[in-house]
Order: sequence, then structure tokens, then C-alpha cells
Amino acid sequence: MRKYAHNLRTKAMRILEKYGGIWLPAHQTKNLPSVHTDYTEKVPAIQIRDMYIGVTSLSFCRWKKTELKRPKETPYTAEGRAIYRARTSKKPRLARADDILVAHLERWAQHEGAKK
Repeated sequence: MRKYAHNLRTKAMRILEKYGGIWLPAHQTKNLPSVHTDYTEKVPAIQIRDMYIGVTSLSFCRWKKTELKRPKETPYTAEGRAIYRARTSKKPRLARADDILVAHLERWAQHEGAKK
């Protein structure tokens, strides 16, 4: 991403130079304070009235590596659902539709068998 971040910064600065753009530390800009306050890297910025608006750098992005697919983790088996719950710490649903249907069919079959 550094290559793309550098290209974006330099192209943004070329455009902003027409309007008086300057290089300014990101934490001194007024836009996106939740992102920019942690960075002192200089970004292209332009003054509008009494504040500076900066172009956010791509290098400020934080990436999370995705995990590989686990073939055993599937919603179609009890083992797969247990693996999913262990990984995500999510509570299981109270009842699955197929469990409800099976229970209903069992009761129906028992009731029909008792009639004969």
C-alpha cells in the first residue's frame, strides 16, 4: 500500500498546489480527527477559511489478515457448528428450523402410529 499511498499523496499535492496547498502534519488538520490525531506524517492540505483540510493517506489504513477457510467449519454438521462457535464466541441459536421440523414430524409419526 505504500506505493499507492505515495502516488496518491503526490498527485493530490499537484492538484492542491493550484489552490495554495501545503504539506501539513495530519494531526494539525481539522477533517477526520478520529483518524488524523494519531499521525504526524505530512499530508497534502488546503486552507479553507481558518482551518486546514488534509487528504488522508492510505498508509493510515489498518489491514487485518483474513484467515484461511477451514473445511470442517460448516453449518451443516454439529462438529462444524461447534468449531464456528469456538472461533467466534457466538451463542448458538435456540433452535434450528430442521430440528423443529424433525421434532414435529416425530410427534406426528407417533400420533399417526397410535391411531392404527
